[in-house]
Amino acid sequence: TAVMILFRGDLNYRKLVGERNCVNTVGLEPSMQGFIPAPIIAARTVKSETICGMPKGRYEMLKTIDPKWMQKGDYGVVQFCAKAEPFKPAAYPCLDYGDTCFGVTCPVHQDI
Repeated sequence: TAVMILFRGDLNYRKLVGERNCVNTVGLEPSMQGFIPAPIIAARTVKSETICGMPKGRYEMLKTIDPKWMQKGDYGVVQFCAKAEPFKPAAYPCLDYGDTCFGVTCPVHQDI
């Protein structure tokens, strides 16, 4: 089980939020639309129009300063989503137990 996942780079960030042009003030968690297998850190240099989790008014302020701020690569973001989905039993056979491994309830893998 992953303790945390780091998504680095503009392309990975866009994949994380599904290549959608989100409302820029909507947070990272709702922008991922349910994909939260572990706590996530997203770090990127902004080089495309996809962005979320900005404080209200920040997008407009940056657009006033430089209309092409999202394409130049002069700005970056680091975002954190602490929430994670609860553990789900594996859908594959447990190599030691020979049946479906249920992690904490598996007689062999209780430390998972």
